[in-house]
Amino acid sequence: GGSAPNGETLVRSTTQAATARDFTDALHARVPNAQELEQEAEFFLQKIKESKRAGSVARKERERRRRRVLVEQQREQEQVEESKLEEVLLDKLSQECIEEKAISYSVWKTQKYEDIIIKNRHMRQQSYDARKKRDHKEAIERDKALRKEMVETMREQEERERVRYRAIERKRQAGDRATLLDECDNILQLMSSMAFSGLHQEQLTDRSEIDETLWGEWMSLFVESVAVATPEPLTASVSTIYPLTAVPPQPDPQDVSEAILN
Repeated sequence: GGSAPNGETLVRSTTQAATARDFTDALHARVPNAQELEQEAEFFLQKIKESKRAGSVARKERERRRRRVLVEQQREQEQVEESKLEEVLLDKLSQECIEEKAISYSVWKTQKYEDIIIKNRHMRQQSYDARKKRDHKEAIERDKALRKEMVETMREQEERERVRYRAIERKRQAGDRATLLDECDNILQLMSSMAFSGLHQEQLTDRSEIDETLWGEWMSLFVESVAVATPEPLTASVSTIYPLTAVPPQPDPQDVSEAILN
């Protein structure tokens, strides 16, 4: 079997010879003859040929298997390359899809931003319009309130002016009435003085008509609002008797009638 030969086996396989000649004869007996050598050579050549043929067949088989392996490897390589190419294409397509999605998202986002901006602008414009209307309405309300206040103030001022005017008018009318009353009183006094002077002149002259020159003087005094000096009664002048050597009395400086007559 597979175990190493032991010593006994080696001894049995060794040529048994007692002498050198026996050993030589035994070796010659073991050496084949020419025919055996030729047969053995032919058999060896045949074995070589068969081995060569088998080697050629084996080589061809190995070459066929190698070619088949190479073809399979090439096919596998091509499949791997195709798979890689497909993966690359899929990756590229997926990347393009992702980019397209990103672009579409960017476009959508931009559109949404624009919509939001437009909506905000519209809402802001509506807010501006509403605030403008509200401010306009408030301005109108303020103007109305101011106008009402101004009207009330003007009415109050008009009422105060009316009261003041009535007071001034009453005062003016009172002044006019007082002036008129004074003038009437003065006229009455002037007419009284003229009446008394006429009566006195009638008593002196014993005539009902007054001298025209004297009447003209009295009218001049009347125009100048100067009362005619009323002489003393006749009984008083009769009772007052001045001697012939008496000096006439000095004129009264307060008597304006004498200055006008002079």
